[in-house]
Amino acid sequence: MRHLVLIATVWLSIGVRADDSAELPPEPPKHLLELGVGFGGGYSPDYPAAEQGRIHYVPFPVLYFHGQILRSDREDGARARVVNKPRFGIDFSGSGNFPIKSGDNRAREGMPDLEWLLEMGPRGYIRLLDTRGQYWRVFLATRAALTTDLKKVRGRGFVFAPGMSFEHKKLWRPEISVFHKLSSEFATREYGDYFYSVDAGSARVGRPEYNAVAGYLGSWFTNGMSFETRDFLFSTGFSLMFHDRAANRASPLFKNEFNFGVFVGLAYFFYHSETPGYR
Repeated sequence: MRHLVLIATVWLSIGVRADDSAELPPEPPKHLLELGVGFGGGYSPDYPAAEQGRIHYVPFPVLYFHGQILRSDREDGARARVVNKPRFGIDFSGSGNFPIKSGDNRAREGMPDLEWLLEMGPRGYIRLLDTRGQYWRVFLATRAALTTDLKKVRGRGFVFAPGMSFEHKKLWRPEISVFHKLSSEFATREYGDYFYSVDAGSARVGRPEYNAVAGYLGSWFTNGMSFETRDFLFSTGFSLMFHDRAANRASPLFKNEFNFGVFVGLAYFFYHSETPGYR
């Protein structure tokens, strides 16, 4: 899956509950710490612009901590919040990707497997709208990419991702929220090399040698809906991925200009601390 967020959106994407009185700042989280368990699943392409994809599913523990600096919540997942002003902020966050066996992908057959991918780095954002019912932000994220086979860790360059996100809470009824996210990604040559380069040892008929270049990777448009109560959270949605102007579309591993993904998740919270959290 391109990003673990597509599976774990159930606990990454939905913010704290609030009423929708216009132009008032959102209330602080009701709990400093929440613990639970979750299960998520979804379908996504094996890598950006792949012709094949597959279903992933995973159980996971859920830990929400609404601290002043260290945060793990329904809005943006786990991160360290460095700056948090009324109109802008800076935090550190990350994303990831599941490993893919090249023998399961026709285009990559005989090539090295794709390993676990982890991306981490700072993100700056500006709040264009932040009321008790609607949240609209523009952001720019810079992430360093690493891969591992659980024995060695390898650097894979950097990703730069400008975008925007919008969330509308208490839509139709208090438990329902909808969210949308649009982002574009630009990557260094090392990152493109990981997905799109073909060396001499991997070249064959129909898959010539190719050296990847830096540049535009693609754009992601994610839409979702959640149903939230005090103890339960259900989330589902889809993601559309556009690669038609990508820098490495000449690679023999670049197969589709359009990909899609779907995701669903459920979490149950069995503990809520009495100490309130921080906004």
